[in-house]
Parts: sequence; structure tokens; C-alpha cells
Amino acid sequence: MESIPSDSTPVLVVDDDIGLLLSIKASLVSSGMSEPALISDSRRVMEIIRKSNFHLVLLDLIMPEPGGMKLLQQIKEELPSLECIIITAVDDTSSAVQAMQFGAYDYLVKPINGEKLIITINRALERYNLKNKLALFERSQTFSDLWKPSAFEGMIAEDAAMAMVFHQVEVVAPTDYNIVITGESGTGKEMLARIIHNLSTRSKGPFVAVNMASFSKTLFEDDFFGHAKGAFTGAISEKQGFFEAARGGTLFLDEVTELDASLQGKMLRAVQERELYRLGSTRVRDIDVRIISATNRDIKEEIDKGRFREDLFYRLNMFHINIPALRERRGDIVPLALHFLKIHAEKTTKPFIHLILTSRNALSRIHSRETCGSWKTS
Repeated sequence: MESIPSDSTPVLVVDDDIGLLLSIKASLVSSGMSEPALISDSRRVMEIIRKSNFHLVLLDLIMPEPGGMKLLQQIKEELPSLECIIITAVDDTSSAVQAMQFGAYDYLVKPINGEKLIITINRALERYNLKNKLALFERSQTFSDLWKPSAFEGMIAEDAAMAMVFHQVEVVAPTDYNIVITGESGTGKEMLARIIHNLSTRSKGPFVAVNMASFSKTLFEDDFFGHAKGAFTGAISEKQGFFEAARGGTLFLDEVTELDASLQGKMLRAVQERELYRLGSTRVRDIDVRIISATNRDIKEEIDKGRFREDLFYRLNMFHINIPALRERRGDIVPLALHFLKIHAEKTTKPFIHLILTSRNALSRIHSRETCGSWKTS
């Protein structure tokens, strides 16, 4: 079977099961989306893709040669910006992780839930558009191009490297993507997470910050999922966990790589299924939060050493923002020095008199700015 609509369509579905192709088409059209292109012969896929302007391809994993995984590799090598979703009949973690490593946006397990299918497709198309916007910003990394510069007033930054970070924030904030923020201690990861929350459609909801290093194995489920009245001795009333407390808003998981390996599977299920059970309760509760995670560690190294689940990382890392270390953005050294000197002067009620610099180049840059004291070099 091969059905390519005359009007341009962003979605191509590839599966040797014609019944499934027609079912997916019906789901998309009934939800108001454009009619997708359909192909049952995987050998035709690359030729069709090269001639068209698809944004997203849904690929069945098990097909006659070339199979879904091989096609995924070919697509990502030739057209890396094209988003791909793998469809599989078996919920196999290793295959899912491999697909993510090759660049798949997500994977869906048969039988496919229609509502989840539409949500996943919309998010994948959203990411395609987002990446195209970021490609434009890579050529324009100035603070003057920001849409809402006032949102970043709390962060002291003048270096171009931070201009790119701020542009990334503005592009991803309106989406509902889970985000991983990396950077060394003190680079402002939580501050950036709060800015993302404030710029998002969830800004009126709560921002709940949690330090993952502070949880023991025994308290994790109670703190994150909550409990029902009478769930255990001392549970005299029901309790909301962090997921419910952050409902409609943002849950910030600080130092996420500190989460014990034995608890990461429970976190994965909640993030993946977007539902939870309170301890002692059989009632399922949906999770309506955006998750922003942060770490000062090399998360790839943590995965390679088996300390962090790769499948959990892919669920949390729908978008990645790295905050460069101060040594990589020297243009921020003087502004930050001024900022902290002023704070110290105010706290100690002492006048700010001198800032001694060892670089005349740095001094010449400062003279163009308004200052609150006198300057001299050493």
C-alpha cells in the first residue's frame, strides 16, 4: 500500500500492517490533523522521503528488510532534523533505548492508545519546529534579540554564550517538554528553571523544587506519590506527594543524578505513564506537571557507569540546556564581580570604593558602563 496525499502533509507512517496504517490515519484525521502519508513497503521509504517535506515519520520496528531500526539509522544519517517515532509490538526496554540512541523522539507499544498517539505526534512536531527556530538563533546570539529580556533580569550575564542559553529558554519555555539543565555548581540552574516556569503556560501553577540527594529509599514513595489515610501506622490523614503538589505547574528535580538506582524505576513509571497511586490507595491519579531536572555531573558518564537509567534520562531529557562554566564566558566575570561586591557592600553597610583589575582590556570595557565607585588597575 502507498498513499501520498496531494496536499503537503507533515507525517509519514510506515508499517507492513495495512490495517494499522488505516487505523492511524483515522485517528489523525478524526483529531483534526492532516491526512498522513502511508507506506507499507519499507524499501520505498527513503526514496519518498527525499522527494517530500515530511517533519515526522512513524516507523514500525518489525518489518521485512529494511526493518524499522535500520530505516531509523538511515533517516537520521541523511536527514537528522526529521523526527521519528518507533512503533513496536513488544515493550522491550533495550530496543527502546537503542532507538533513542539512534535519534528517535519516542516509541509507542501496540496496541496503540489513540489519545497517547495524538499527544506524542503533536509533541514530536512541536520539537521539529522548535529545532528549526533554534537553528536560526545559532546565527543570532545577542541579548537584543530576546523577546522578553525582563524575564532574565535576575541573572547577571553579558557574555554571548549566555545569550544563546537565554534564546534556548525563550524557545522551549512555551512548550510542555521535560528539560534537563546541566552545569557546574553555582551556574544558576535553579534560577534558570524558575525563569522557564515563569515564561511557560504553567506560570500560574506552582513551582515545586526538590533536592533529590535528600531522599532515602523508605521516604521516596511517600514524598513523591503521597499516601492514603491509614496506609501505615501514623498515617492519620491523606497526603499529597510532590507530583500532586506541583499539579498544573513545574516540578524541579535538583541534582537528579543523586537519585538512588533502586528508585529510578519507580520514577520512570510515573514520568512515562503520567499517573501514580498513593501508598495504600487503589485509585489512579493523573500527573499534570512539567519536569525540569538539573545536575552538575556528566549525566552521560553516570549512564555509562550504570548509576543512572538511560530510559529515565530519555524521558526527562526532551530538551537539554547547558549553562557554560564561568571560565567559558569570561565576559560575565566583571559584571558578576560588580554584582556580588554591591551585595556585600549593602549587607555590611560599607561603601564600594575600588575594584582592582589586572587587565586593562577589562577596565576599558567597564568604563563604558555606569559604575558606583572608582577604578584602578594593578
